[in-house]
Amino acid sequence: MRLWVAAIAAAVLVAGCGTTQARPGSGPVHLAAGGPGGPRAQAEALARHLLLPAPAPGVDAADIDVSMAPLSGTTTLVAAYADAAWLPSRTAAEHLEPASIRAVTISADQLAPKPRHLIRTFTSAAVIARLAAFLNRRPPAPTAALAGLSCPAPLVSFRLQFMATGRQAPAVAVSTAACMADAITVNGRQQTLLWDTKGGLASMVRKLLGQA
Repeated sequence: MRLWVAAIAAAVLVAGCGTTQARPGSGPVHLAAGGPGGPRAQAEALARHLLLPAPAPGVDAADIDVSMAPLSGTTTLVAAYADAAWLPSRTAAEHLEPASIRAVTISADQLAPKPRHLIRTFTSAAVIARLAAFLNRRPPAPTAALAGLSCPAPLVSFRLQFMATGRQAPAVAVSTAACMADAITVNGRQQTLLWDTKGGLASMVRKLLGQA
């Protein structure tokens, strides 16, 4: 992006055009075609002005969009628009504590080569601990990052229902049907999606069900 912005600025200024750059909160910046330093120095100054600093902690991504439009025979408008997406946070309610879980029921829905539905319940403390550890480590998936993704429907989707020992404990369910992420609900309420780009949860479940 750094070279791309600089190249645009250079192309406008080398052509001998004055430029006007607009940015929210900063006001317009006017750069004349001539003056000390020449077109290259002005292009570099404009590029530095347009570039965003590194995203602060908690910000997932930031980008800048630059567009140009002629205002007259000697002036070109360069407009920059900045966007940022923040990282969602996970709630304490969705944290899985293996000691408080008595069982996990796993259901598999297969679409091909022929429809099939399978359900198994596991009470092994080791199995519950492995699944809980994997899910507790998953980072939250920003909605903006998933919005543009397009994934084919999985041939098999899995759903895990964790059953707690206490009646007041939240009911936690996890599904692998999301694109490159796992969907988690607490007491029926959708939580932030969890990154699982390599399908780690589905792989673990297949082995438990003897489908690996």
